[in-house]
Amino acid sequence: MFFIVAVMASNFLGDEETLVRFMNSKINDQSFNEVGFMLVAIVVTVGVLTTIASMVRNSSWQELLTREVLRELPRAIYAFGSSVSGPMIAAGVFISKHPNVKAPPLEAWAFVVAFFCLGAFAYGFAISYALNRKSFQ
Repeated sequence: MFFIVAVMASNFLGDEETLVRFMNSKINDQSFNEVGFMLVAIVVTVGVLTTIASMVRNSSWQELLTREVLRELPRAIYAFGSSVSGPMIAAGVFISKHPNVKAPPLEAWAFVVAFFCLGAFAYGFAISYALNRKSFQ
């Protein structure tokens, strides 16, 4: 999804300046802060729900709610991974279409993008598997 947005935002990879602006809006210090804040918010919410459950008897609704909040962890990782990897893939395609652009070699760029995409997927899947082990069996 983010790849297609990057392609369309940069006039179908024809405008380097627009592509760079789009990438800077998605990949910056604030994006990493937002992901960190989101993960902390999920952990705090689960902690509050668990505390409430320990004070209330027969809290099956709390268990269901806690599970749903915990399932947001892999979703957040997947969303962050795609929001960063989509523009990175678009930049790689741009580099391949415009060989006169000063950039790292395309092979190096492809390795970094693949490493990041697979890393985000692996972390998200591992957390999802850990939280939903019963569903995978």
